[in-house]
Amino acid sequence: RSELLRGKPDGTFLIRMKNSGQYALSIVHSNGLVDHCLIEKVEKGYGFADTISDPYYIYPTLDDLVYHYAFKSLEEHNACLKTTLTYPLNCPALQQKDSGYIAPSSL
Repeated sequence: RSELLRGKPDGTFLIRMKNSGQYALSIVHSNGLVDHCLIEKVEKGYGFADTISDPYYIYPTLDDLVYHYAFKSLEEHNACLKTTLTYPLNCPALQQKDSGYIAPSSL
């Protein structure tokens, strides 16, 4: 879904359901590059796939994970991602009307 993020400012993101227990985060960073990260749901909450075994990086809800990375750089997770989750795709700040989550049925 990189095409949805083309031309958007750094920090613009989209989270979509990938498959059972996994979500995909797509994020614009470094002057327009788009990267993707897997988010997994485990018994205690949500975390990035590569840090899911570290309880420090587990958040009770997906909203809690987004809130954390709205203020903390994603560098905590990936050294290349020097940005925060600033603009959900289609947020009012980007002059659009919907929330940042696009249901799989809408794609």
